[in-house]
Amino acid sequence: MKKLITANDIRAAHARGEQAMSVVLRASIITPEAREVAELLGFTITECDESVPVSTSTQACKSESQRIREAIIAQLPEGQFTESLVAQLMEKVLKEKQSLELGTMQPSFTSVTGKGGVKVIDGSSVKFGRFDGAEPHCVGLTDLVTEQDGSSMAAGFMQWDNAFFPWTLNYDEIDMVLEGELHVRH
Repeated sequence: MKKLITANDIRAAHARGEQAMSVVLRASIITPEAREVAELLGFTITECDESVPVSTSTQACKSESQRIREAIIAQLPEGQFTESLVAQLMEKVLKEKQSLELGTMQPSFTSVTGKGGVKVIDGSSVKFGRFDGAEPHCVGLTDLVTEQDGSSMAAGFMQWDNAFFPWTLNYDEIDMVLEGELHVRH
């Protein structure tokens, strides 16, 4: 008889602190709702053949996922967060980590330059590149207007979250904080 894996099974495993579940494909039925709940919670369902044991890399990923979860929870106000918030934050961290590992943090954006030289940039199309001067923090940087546009001053976007890094400028720059706080030290 096949074992039925439901959304409640996923929620219960997640509540116990588990981040992954291995199921024998031929001996299990996973409901569509269970898959949706797993995705929402950042819970991994690994389907395997009965003869194939769970690999050590899957176990390593599970422990890494657990470490990320614990780090996120440690930074949130105690008792004032939901599991869905933790799941969203975990998803964001894992996507960013994967992006960094694959080296896909390449800056890009969509723009149109008119006859008069005015450059219009679609703000929703901006993808941040990695600013290498801020290790170990992940700081995104994208130059939007440069000398290649005939401008004597560059303009762009920079994003980070709770990071500190040295930055020495040998050129003029205008900085505008769109959200949050920026503390500059001499």
